[in-house]
Amino acid sequence: MKRLSLLLIAVVFTLFNLGGCSSKNIQKVNVYEMESFSDIKKDSLTSFTDSKVVNDFVKALNNAEKMPGIVDMADPEYKIEFGEESYFLWISEESSTIMNLKDTHTIYTLSKSSVKRVNELLNSHETSVGYVSLFSSSTNGCFSRTRLSVDNLYSYSIKAAG
Repeated sequence: MKRLSLLLIAVVFTLFNLGGCSSKNIQKVNVYEMESFSDIKKDSLTSFTDSKVVNDFVKALNNAEKMPGIVDMADPEYKIEFGEESYFLWISEESSTIMNLKDTHTIYTLSKSSVKRVNELLNSHETSVGYVSLFSSSTNGCFSRTRLSVDNLYSYSIKAAG
């Protein structure tokens, strides 16, 4: 009986500690566009403070699935910060990969519904400030994203792994 009590206490303690980053304590999600792993694009900070949007970001990142293998990634598209957590984000219309900055040897994939929601959030901000993002994929396995704005035009391609 004493062992069962100790086990129950250990399980309850573990559940409280594994609760992760609860969106209830998070009031803001910061999203930066990245030029490289170490360089943030100038004036690219977007802060999301609506509680539903914050919850959607936190839920999407916390529910990502860990991927096996060795990580060798291209420069990230975005950096997302909330609370004590920071992630790099690579995203297309179909899939998304994140990497926690505290563990850059591991990547995670977002569920299809999370990819859709995060894209909606990112694109709704871009559209509201005068950007249009165009996505396409070609037969050679490349993903291409072109972003048009009043001030500039840029385009980039990412070669699909595999």
